[in-house]
Amino acid sequence: MIQKSWTNLRPVIGRVRCGNVMKVNFSDITSIIVVGLLGWGSTQLYAMKSDLAVVSYRVEENYKMIKPMWQDFLVRQANYDKSWTNAVPNIHTTGGTE
Repeated sequence: MIQKSWTNLRPVIGRVRCGNVMKVNFSDITSIIVVGLLGWGSTQLYAMKSDLAVVSYRVEENYKMIKPMWQDFLVRQANYDKSWTNAVPNIHTTGGTE
């Protein structure tokens, strides 16, 4: 097997050693974990944003559908429920001086 040496760029013939080539630093592992977490977080944020857009659209459509019914209910209640206007209040106000 022929492999180039990293120190002097000449080919190394024979058995390849794994002594210094496969050394993994703690900073390499943490950087890979951080990049993975940032990637996962960004995909979750994108999915949440798209779900929020769908929910917002549905709420707006429900509001448009319910608004006429609510207005009709308020008009009907104001027209037909006038029983409170015939009652005489028990509270008498004064003219300001007693």
